[in-house]
Amino acid sequence: MKKDYTLRLLLTIAIAIFLKVFLFAAGKGYLITKDDKYITGEVVAVNYTLSDSELVFMNDFGDLYQIHPYLIKGFVYREKEETVEYESKFNGKNWLFFKLEVGGRGIRMYQMNSVVTAKNLDSSSIVETQVSKEFWLEKEGEKPFKIYRIGFRPAMRKLTSDFPELSNLIGEKGYRYKNLKTILVEYNKWYEDTRIML
Repeated sequence: MKKDYTLRLLLTIAIAIFLKVFLFAAGKGYLITKDDKYITGEVVAVNYTLSDSELVFMNDFGDLYQIHPYLIKGFVYREKEETVEYESKFNGKNWLFFKLEVGGRGIRMYQMNSVVTAKNLDSSSIVETQVSKEFWLEKEGEKPFKIYRIGFRPAMRKLTSDFPELSNLIGEKGYRYKNLKTILVEYNKWYEDTRIML
C-alpha cells in the first residue's frame, strides 16, 4: 500500500518536472478550504507555469492531491524555523498562489514566482526556463497588482495618499523600492491605529 503512494508521488514529480517549473516547498503544514476548514498534511511543492500555479499536497493518510488556487483559500507550512504562508488570489486574469511577505490590514505584500521561457538563439527547439520573483501589493478591498522598481515612486505615492506624512517621503532615503517592506509596515501600523479611532 505504501509503495503505491510512493510510486504515485514519483510519477507526479516526473510529470511536473516535464511540464512546469517545480519549486520544492516540502514541509508539514495544512491547507485552508473555502469554508475555513483546516486539512493537515505535507506541502510537497508549489508548481508555476506561464499563467498558472498549483499546490501538490499530501494529506495525513498519504493521499496526494494537485490543487488549483481557485479551490482553496491558501496553505501554510513550516520550513526550518519559519512559518511560510500562501494565499489564493485572483489578479484580474488568473488565480495564483501568492507567498505572504507583509501581512496585516492596510496593504499586504506578496511574492510570486513568475516563469520566463526563452528560445535558445542557436536552435529553435531548445527552450530555457527561468523563475523570477515578482512582488505584488493588495490594498484592503482592492485587487492585487504587481509593483515594479521603475515607476515605484508615483505608484506608491498614489497607493499611500491617504497617509500624506508617509506618501510625501516615498522616493527619499529609506523610502525607496528596496525599503518596500518597512514602508508597508509603517503604513499598516498607521492604518490599524486610525481604524481603532474611527
